[in-house]
Amino acid sequence: MQGEDTDENCENRQPVYAVFLPDDVQNSPRSLYSSLTEAAKFANSPEYKTRGARFRRFDNSNEAINFFDSRQASFRDNSPRLSGADPAVPFQAPTKIQMNRFKMTIEKLNFEDFMRFVDENPRFLVNTSGDCPAIVQEGFRYNVLHVGARVGAGEIVAKTLLLTSDIKFLVRLYGTNDADALIRRENIMTGFLCTPDKGNIGTPLVIALKFGHTSVVKAITEFTKLPVCDAIRPRLNLNIPMLLDDSILCSRYTGKESKEDIKKEIKLLFNSLYVPLYRAADGTYPAKVFPPTEFPRPILVPGSGDCLPGVSGTHPQLLACVYRLTAYAGPFLGEESAKKFYREWNQSGNIIKRSDMDKGFERVGRDLSAKSGVDWTESWLFLDEMCNVTTDYGLQMVEKYLSQLRLQNLPEFDDENVDRIRKRLFDDDDEDELEGAGDFPGTSMAEQTTTSEDEFCDASDIFFEDLEQNRAADDSLMGITERLDETVLMEAESMELDAFHIQSPPTNFSAAQQEDDEKMGAAFSDDDYDTPPPSPPPVFLLEEPTKMDNDLYIALSTLSKERLEQYPQVAAFVRQMSKVEERTRTCWPGTDSPRCPRTRSKQRLIHKRRLL
Repeated sequence: MQGEDTDENCENRQPVYAVFLPDDVQNSPRSLYSSLTEAAKFANSPEYKTRGARFRRFDNSNEAINFFDSRQASFRDNSPRLSGADPAVPFQAPTKIQMNRFKMTIEKLNFEDFMRFVDENPRFLVNTSGDCPAIVQEGFRYNVLHVGARVGAGEIVAKTLLLTSDIKFLVRLYGTNDADALIRRENIMTGFLCTPDKGNIGTPLVIALKFGHTSVVKAITEFTKLPVCDAIRPRLNLNIPMLLDDSILCSRYTGKESKEDIKKEIKLLFNSLYVPLYRAADGTYPAKVFPPTEFPRPILVPGSGDCLPGVSGTHPQLLACVYRLTAYAGPFLGEESAKKFYREWNQSGNIIKRSDMDKGFERVGRDLSAKSGVDWTESWLFLDEMCNVTTDYGLQMVEKYLSQLRLQNLPEFDDENVDRIRKRLFDDDDEDELEGAGDFPGTSMAEQTTTSEDEFCDASDIFFEDLEQNRAADDSLMGITERLDETVLMEAESMELDAFHIQSPPTNFSAAQQEDDEKMGAAFSDDDYDTPPPSPPPVFLLEEPTKMDNDLYIALSTLSKERLEQYPQVAAFVRQMSKVEERTRTCWPGTDSPRCPRTRSKQRLIHKRRLL
C-alpha cells in the first residue's frame, strides 16, 4: 500500500500539459497530457482549434486541476463571454518579407525603426492565433527576444517585455477588453521568457549569457523581479549556479572587453546586493539608510510588514508613514562589502547630514560610492527617473532638461530694443566718437575699445557679478530678486537715455548736409543689417535660484572640465554657479520653502510630488 502511494505521488510530481478553452473554461476538456506534442496535437484538432483552444504546462497534475477550478469560478463570476472562437484582430499578420525586414532592424540595433514597426502593427511581436510570441526567424523559431539576445539589443528586449506585459497594448492588439487581455498576458509572457530556440534549446536569457550581452541579461533579470512576473516566476527555472557556470557564461563571447570583466559584471546582476536610502513622503521623519537587500522597492507602506532599521542595537520599528526610495548604492558582489558600506554610510558625514536635511545623506553616499568604486543612483525632482548625474546617461538627462529650459526662457525683444542694439553697434556717431578718442587726455583707443566691448558682455556674467558685489547687503532670495529688478530698471533707464540721445537730431547741420544724409540713409535701410543674437539669461532649474541649483552644482563640480564640455548646457550651468560664492548659494531657499517663488517649474514639481 505504501509503495502504491509512492508511485502515485511520483506521477503527481511529473509535469503535465492541459488544454483549455479561454472563452469557455467550464466546458473545456480536462484531459492532461505528459508530452507537449500530444497537447499541441489535441489543441490543433479541427474541433478545438476553431474554438480557440490553448494549452499550458504545469509542474504536476494537482496544479493543473487547481487551474481549471480557479479559472472556472473566475469566468463564471466575472469574465464576459466572447462570441466566436477568436476576437476579430484589427491588424493583419506580417508577411515573411516584412518579418525579415523587422529582424534586420533588430540586428542593426535600430530602436527607432523597431518602434515604428511595432506601432504600425503589434503583431510583429505577438502571434494572436496562439497567444504566443511571433516567430521572427523560421528554422530556429526565434522570437524578438532570441534575436535581441544574440546581438545584444538590450533596449529592444526591455521594451518588448514592457509592451507585451502592458494590458493597454494587448487590448489594442486584440481589440477586446482588459479582462480578456489579462488572461492572454500570462501565456504571452511565459512564451517570451521560457521558450527555447529550436537549434540549441536555449531561452533568451541563456543565449544572452553565452554571448556575454550584459544589457540583455540586465533587461531580463530586472523584468522578472517586477510584480507582474509573480505568477510565472516559478516556471522560469532560474538555476543561478548552472547559469553562471563557465560552460554557459560567456562561452561564445567575442567582444573586445575582457571576458573576466564581463563575467564579473553579469554575476553582479544575479548575486547582487544594494544599500538603499528612504525618506518619509511627508517629510516628517529623517532619512533612513536601510540594510543591504537584493533590490530595493520604490515605496514602503505602513502595515505591509516593513520596518525601520534599528539604531545602536535597538529593535526595528514599524513604519509610521509612507517611505520612498530616494537613492541607493550598488550592486555589491558580496554581503561583507555591502554591510561595510552600510556601516560607513550611517557613521560618516554626520555634520553634512545635520546641516543639509534635503541632500545630506545623498552627498555622503555619493562620495562613499565614488571612493568605493560602486554604482550610485539617486532621485532629482526635476528629472523623471532616478540616475547618477555624473554618468553619461545622467548628464544627457540634465543636458536635455537645461536645453528645454533655455528655450522656454529666451527673452523677447520688441522693435525698440532691436533698434537700440542696432544703433549702438552701427551708428555713425559712435564711430566718430571712437575716431576722436585720442582727443581725450589719458585715454587710448585700446581702452575705449575695451570699454565698448564690456558693454556687450554675457547677461549671465552681469547678473552673477552684481550678485557677488552686493552679497554683503542681503543674502536672501528677496534681496537677490530686488537687485535683479534694479538691474533691469537701470537697463531700462539706459535705454531711454540712449533713445533720447539717438533720436535728437543735431541742430548745427546745414540744410545741404541734412539733405545728403537723407539720401545716404535712403540708400542703406535697416534691413541691410543683421540683429546680433541676444545674450542668454542665466538658467536656474526652477526659473529662480533655489537650493536645488546648489545641490546639482555640488554633484557636478567633481567632474573635469573636459568631461563637462561635452555637454554645453551643463557646462554653462556649472560655470554660472561657480561665479556665486558658497555662502550665497547655501542661502538659497529649498523647493518647499515659503521664500521660494511659485513659478511654473515649481508648480510642476509640486504636482509631481502629489502624484508620487
